[in-house]
Amino acid sequence: MREVLAGLVGSKVTRFQRVHDYHQLSIGNETIDIFNPMAIEGPSSGQEMGALEGLELKDVEESDDRLTLTFEHGLALRVDLRDGSYVGPEAVVYHREDGSAVVW
Repeated sequence: MREVLAGLVGSKVTRFQRVHDYHQLSIGNETIDIFNPMAIEGPSSGQEMGALEGLELKDVEESDDRLTLTFEHGLALRVDLRDGSYVGPEAVVYHREDGSAVVW
């Protein structure tokens, strides 16, 4: 996933919202739908969804059990990728500007 999302590094979050039963992160004309449990962590975040809006994505890291999107000011969005955390068939869906999608 890191390679797929690496192209978004340096871009700013335009919107982060809850849509029905998932979260949607918009960066330009692309979106990342997050279905698994997630948390916003960082020194001054207040852990609110709006805290990410307007921030630049600085890094993307993925391990077997977690996806971490790190933003400026030390804020991080962490998505739980452990097998027991899935609430449906996919954890994350990245919708590209060209209309294609990548599913994890």
